[in-house]
Amino acid sequence: MKNLYSVFLTATAVAFVFMMAGFGGGDNSDYPVGAPPGYTNSPYDGKNCTHCMGGTATPLADMITSDIPAEGYQPGVTYNILVTATGEGNKGFEISPMNSSGYLLGTLIAGTDSKLVGSDKYITHTLAEEGSTKSWLFQWTAPSPGVGTITFYGSIAIGQLTTKTTTMVVTQNTLGINDLQVNAPAVFPNPVKDHLTVTFTTYKSEPVTIQVISLRGEVASALFSGNRPGGFQSITSPVDLASGLYLLKFETGTQRQLKKIVVQ
Repeated sequence: MKNLYSVFLTATAVAFVFMMAGFGGGDNSDYPVGAPPGYTNSPYDGKNCTHCMGGTATPLADMITSDIPAEGYQPGVTYNILVTATGEGNKGFEISPMNSSGYLLGTLIAGTDSKLVGSDKYITHTLAEEGSTKSWLFQWTAPSPGVGTITFYGSIAIGQLTTKTTTMVVTQNTLGINDLQVNAPAVFPNPVKDHLTVTFTTYKSEPVTIQVISLRGEVASALFSGNRPGGFQSITSPVDLASGLYLLKFETGTQRQLKKIVVQ
């Protein structure tokens, strides 16, 4: 009887270890192939990656960017959403656009290295990966008119004990279609062959970063990074990339945009 009891305890301990590994416990190599639903740190969920992995959660802005115009989203339009995690250790994420009552707003569309869980209410990684920087690119179709402001809630794991919580708030556009994107960066030529010019306006001296992002969310080319004075700006950079569809990631101290470009 004593031996049987010992076997039972051993089997239970082994099962517990495997269960924790499946949720990210153990060492940094034991990460899940996707987070369980409900770990976005939203007011409704009330949980983030620390509830599976331990450690502490720290708020960090700007981990979610998109090509949603500053003037707001257009109902029914599909936009690109990019999540970027930086730091040492395996990385994973979970995000959901919802209201404070937990209702999904709009439609999520999984991309490379991501999948939908929880009746398509959440999007998460398919495999946590090492590297100093990891990005995930997916899409979101805006809901019907009248929804108003939407918050994307996100929880990003960086290593076993480091969790970053982040949000992106977007509003519905109430301007006419001809008023959209008046201050957004312009990109030409598009399609691109060997050189790309980006024009934009800064309202004060501020840092500017321009990158080309692959559809896997990886930086394919760093076009510019530095401070620019206030006023109209024009930056031309050589482009040496394989033909295909990419995203131009444009960031200043006051603007963050993604724009589709085609390389020929």
